[in-house]
Amino acid sequence: AAARLPSFVTSCFTAGLVFWFLKRLKGTASAISATVILASIPLFFFLGGACVLDTTLMLCVSAAFIALYH
Repeated sequence: AAARLPSFVTSCFTAGLVFWFLKRLKGTASAISATVILASIPLFFFLGGACVLDTTLMLCVSAAFIALYH
């Protein structure tokens, strides 16, 4: 269970990052709907509970895209 914690934490950070970015860009309603859609994608949900590093890569790539947007 402890080995899966980093994947879960980075998945939560990714969802939070998407919410924060879209709230600033489009508003609260768009941010909530996009975050719910992201969290309900089966692969995102599965990787959040698996012991893989894909979620860390997803967080870093998402943060880089947002940084490039600004």
